[in-house]
Amino acid sequence: MRNYCAVSDAAFGSELSIYLDRLAHRDRSLNFDDRPKGLLREAGQDPVMRDCQDRFFDRIYWEPSLTSSTNLHITSALGVSVVYDSRVHGSWLRLRDLTTAQLGSPSDVGEKA
Repeated sequence: MRNYCAVSDAAFGSELSIYLDRLAHRDRSLNFDDRPKGLLREAGQDPVMRDCQDRFFDRIYWEPSLTSSTNLHITSALGVSVVYDSRVHGSWLRLRDLTTAQLGSPSDVGEKA
């Protein structure tokens, strides 16, 4: 959200910026405040917001997933998708460690095993 609000041509950046501190502090009263929820819905249609979200997901999930896949010699679309999905859901490290402990590394057992 902070990245979106910092972009000069963000359609709702200035209006949403007043909520940044409350968001950072996970202010639960925002759950009942229709104004920021409405602004967020509208901002979802803003190409600037979509670009910020794409960059965020690339930086936080996609790029680390590609690095993990490369390090483990996972090359199939399905394999990389599993790594990405597991990272998004927060279970990648546990899934990787459990699988490696039971079966060995993907390069040892083969990706299609």
